[in-house]
Amino acid sequence: MNWGKTKQACRDAQDAKRDVQVPLLPSLITTVISFCRSRPASGSLRQSIASSDQTSYPYLKWLNGVSDAYAASPLAQGTTGMLRAAYAYCGLPAFVSLSMAGSAGAGKGKGCLLHYLRYAQDIVPSLIQTLEAENCQVLTFNQADDLLGELEKKLPDGLLIDCHLLAQLKPIFDELERLEQRDIERPKLVFLSRSNDLELRLQAMRIGAVGYFTSPFNIPNLTGKILQLVKPDREKTYRVLIVEDDPSQADFAAVILRKANIETLAVTDPLKVMDILDQFRPDLILMDLYMPGANGIELTSIIREQEEFVSIPIVFLSGEQNADKQLDALSVGGDDFISKPIRPRHLVTTVNNRIQRARHIRSAQSTPNQRDPVTGLHTRRFFFMQLDRQLMSASPPAQILGVFYIELGNLSEIRIGTNETQINRLLGQLGSRIAGLVEPQDVAARNSDDSILLLANRPHKKNLEAQAEAIRKAISDTPFEIDGLKLRLEASIGISFNNGHDHSSSEMVTRSSLASANAQAAGGNRTVVFNEGRHVQKENTQTSDTPLEELVRKGLEDNAFQLVILPLASTEQQAYIFHELLPRIRSEQGKTIPAEQILQTAKRIDRLSDVERWLCGEAISILDERRHEGRQTSIVIHQSAASIEDMGRLQWIRDQLRRRQLVGTGLHMEFDLADLAFDLKRSKAFIRALREMGINISLARFLGNDAAFKVLNYLGANFIRLSKKLLHSEEAAIVGISSKLHESHIKIILPRVDKFDQIAPAWIKHSDIMQPDLQNNSGES
Repeated sequence: MNWGKTKQACRDAQDAKRDVQVPLLPSLITTVISFCRSRPASGSLRQSIASSDQTSYPYLKWLNGVSDAYAASPLAQGTTGMLRAAYAYCGLPAFVSLSMAGSAGAGKGKGCLLHYLRYAQDIVPSLIQTLEAENCQVLTFNQADDLLGELEKKLPDGLLIDCHLLAQLKPIFDELERLEQRDIERPKLVFLSRSNDLELRLQAMRIGAVGYFTSPFNIPNLTGKILQLVKPDREKTYRVLIVEDDPSQADFAAVILRKANIETLAVTDPLKVMDILDQFRPDLILMDLYMPGANGIELTSIIREQEEFVSIPIVFLSGEQNADKQLDALSVGGDDFISKPIRPRHLVTTVNNRIQRARHIRSAQSTPNQRDPVTGLHTRRFFFMQLDRQLMSASPPAQILGVFYIELGNLSEIRIGTNETQINRLLGQLGSRIAGLVEPQDVAARNSDDSILLLANRPHKKNLEAQAEAIRKAISDTPFEIDGLKLRLEASIGISFNNGHDHSSSEMVTRSSLASANAQAAGGNRTVVFNEGRHVQKENTQTSDTPLEELVRKGLEDNAFQLVILPLASTEQQAYIFHELLPRIRSEQGKTIPAEQILQTAKRIDRLSDVERWLCGEAISILDERRHEGRQTSIVIHQSAASIEDMGRLQWIRDQLRRRQLVGTGLHMEFDLADLAFDLKRSKAFIRALREMGINISLARFLGNDAAFKVLNYLGANFIRLSKKLLHSEEAAIVGISSKLHESHIKIILPRVDKFDQIAPAWIKHSDIMQPDLQNNSGES
């Protein structure tokens, strides 16, 4: 052994280390392992390993030093020995074992070990870093043989596998089968694919995949799903309601389930089931088929009539063998049968599978259709949801985020000489062409009849500009063939970058749209990057902006709005401190523009959603500050029906609350009742989602008539604010309306007035929240 060469290699490694920061992360450790294992191979192979991790020359030099030290070291036996020797010889800090390498941030995530077999071109850039940030240790492999060798030493919690390498995996699956034969739990298999090919999915399924994900990938979502599949979060235990008239049978089933970490509640009186359902809120109901008072079929029929219990799985417990009677039970809403006597393993497996399936279905139903049927690209709604999620991410972005606005300048001319079917086929070809040019994690979406949106992340702005130019050329330079016609499209592309600023999704799209308009104004068929202060607005807005409209635009762009905080008094003792928030801005002459004018102007220039988002963000920030000060506060903000149309608004609110570790308690969102009445079904779903976050709902301009009460009862608000038309009502009418509201536990907010004589004294007596001077005046009288 030539120790002179070893020492020189170590000195080279130390010299190289001075030129490059080398963090001790699992991804670095696996790079070292792969690099050291390539020692007998050619220099070109070793160079390709370094290049695949986008390393610089000093980093490559450092790796070479580590590899040479390893090759000459008598301590380098196995992975741990390899790293211990390499780090010691390079003079780096004391070696950290593999089991500790992912311990930074311990407790944040699930602390699992993943082996990632990936192709040379990483299918999901930044996935490893995101998993490591969740306290996962990720070891990467480029060859199935290397992975197999590591499996023989230590089993991971999960295997992530690029489907491109599916053909190499037979030795891996043989090893997993041997584990099963020895009753050893095998790692969970998760596949990542660039293709929706059914045969690939079937192959993955047949070898035991628990997850199969295809591009484009949303990294935070993908990370969460991988962690849930590999190490399911069972901190929140499943809840099962057992309805069984025989106490011994009920106790037997409960004991079996509790041993499987499932919370249970047994009911032996079937007539009490409905009351207990509201209190216990189970994930599944185990129901005896034959009981005195009410049998399982009757109870199931009644339960299924309640909208909130429609999706709860109901599994019958019975010794009934008659197929017709079993069919009768299933036909009223039952999901499965478990025969008595109960077999413990069968019971636990059935309960777990049914609950997991029900949750999956609920999740799928709450996810809107993500694809446009004509272009095959994503929908506009999905685009804004993904853009919102990335903009609101708590972790700093590793790459530059860019939004492309692709305007098809001459599509309206092409429409004149073609029919709708031909146009749809043209757009379908366009969608396929764009999809073939973007990365798996990019999100391309149809924005309108004449425009496409693209969300992309790249290491540098130049990469994004090059991507835009490649798309423009692909659209413009090669004609599309439809029914013998050769049709050429012109594409004007505008790009906006996030630049680390706190832009909203609508601001990002507006900026790229303006840049696209700039490209069209310059002759079209080109790419332009948004440049603050130099862009031109589209013709229909350039000449129509009034000074107030320009003031509102500038207020949004420069964050120049101010808050007006108006106190509200509650008649309750020990009540929260109520405040109402309104936006305000000052003109260049120092004149204060009131909230009503701001909101009307914002609506006229299609920026109302942005103003309301700003107001909502300010309200959440105040609640956060007051929480840290130990002060209970309620904030009332007005939101228009347009917020329901705002793509991604609900997710944006969830992200805002999650970032501050808040629930919505204390936040009151107020909507005009008449505005919501135009689309009650959609409004109800929106309000339900807000209330699930703990946010209170108030309906303004309440008229107190039968129609208003019907809408109120359907939407399910906590508060109403009276219409000013009711302020001079007769006392008998006031008592009738207020009594009806209070019986439904709905609180009354009085509208603001300038003078006391604008409101009947009876309203002050029967209302719950009002401006403080009204309450004081009432007390004096």
